[in-house]
Amino acid sequence: MAPSLRPLTEQEIAVYVEGAIDHYSQERATAGEPRDVALRVAKEQIHGFFPGGRPADGQYILRVLDDDELEVGILRRGLLRDDRPFFGFRTLKSRSCIAVEV
Repeated sequence: MAPSLRPLTEQEIAVYVEGAIDHYSQERATAGEPRDVALRVAKEQIHGFFPGGRPADGQYILRVLDDDELEVGILRRGLLRDDRPFFGFRTLKSRSCIAVEV
C-alpha cells in the first residue's frame, strides 16, 4: 500500500475544527478545568491555528488515503507557539492520535 495525501476542503476543515474544539475542551474539563473555561480556551487556541476557518501560516492538514482512495486518517503539521514544528496523525478507525514534536 502506498498512501497518498490530499488537502482538506474548506468544509472538511470546518468539521475538523469543531471536532477538535469539542475533543480538546472535553480533555481540559476532564483534567479539572471548569467546562465554560475549557470551552473558551479550546476555541481560542484551535481558532488560532485555523483563523477564519483556514490553516494559519505553517499549518497543514491532509487526508491520508490508501490505494483505493479511501481515507485512513488525517495528518497535521503545524507550528507550536514558539515556532517548533509538530506532526500529528489521527486514524479514522480508532480515533486515536499521535503527536510528535520535531
